[in-house]
Amino acid sequence: MNTNAYLDGYLHKTANEQAVRTILSEARGQGPREMKLVADVIANRAAKRKLTPNQVVMQPKQFSVWNDRTSPNYKDTMAIQRTSLLYQQAQRLLQARLAKQSPDWTNGATHFYNPQTVTPKWGKGFENIRGSTHVFGKAR
Repeated sequence: MNTNAYLDGYLHKTANEQAVRTILSEARGQGPREMKLVADVIANRAAKRKLTPNQVVMQPKQFSVWNDRTSPNYKDTMAIQRTSLLYQQAQRLLQARLAKQSPDWTNGATHFYNPQTVTPKWGKGFENIRGSTHVFGKAR
């Protein structure tokens, strides 16, 4: 077995692991459209900040799943197997967006929130698009 080829394949599949898990954390029960919108936000932030998707999602206080690693959401998200259809769907959505094979459905949104749970100060005046539970837009 060629170890380098194995490692290259492994790294390719897991390079955006935290970003994929962020998509799952934020939108796994809301269908592919909401997952795509979250993937778009991650891709937009990465491009704007000149960071990798993983760097974007791991910045402090940016995505709730990474804020409290003892939370049920964190544990549920981390329990999702890479081989599951849900994980693979989130991964494909992010990869297609990063490869510019999928259009940005958010019109450049860099933020989102769930108005049923919080309305952050930066969310006021959003130029927004609505998902099933989230509002997506550009923070001012």
